[in-house]
Amino acid sequence: MTIATLTSKHQITLPKEVRERLLLGKGDRLQFVPEPGGAFRIAKLTASVRSEGAARRRLKGTKVSLSNAAIRRLAAEGARISVARRSAE
Repeated sequence: MTIATLTSKHQITLPKEVRERLLLGKGDRLQFVPEPGGAFRIAKLTASVRSEGAARRRLKGTKVSLSNAAIRRLAAEGARISVARRSAE
């Protein structure tokens, strides 16, 4: 079992064993997934998930409607999404 301590600023330092097993490096992001019984599963946020979020932010405020599956597919393919925004008339 590996233990980490919460600081007064609500931060933890991930033990080396955890960083190595998750293949974490500087700047990597973690995802905390709630599990039944109050536990959380911690996973490294993959590039495809990050790309999906970037695609969503890029589309925010446009009149384009894509399904979650379509956004994931585009992100996985590394597609660059360009959206023409309507100028004020």
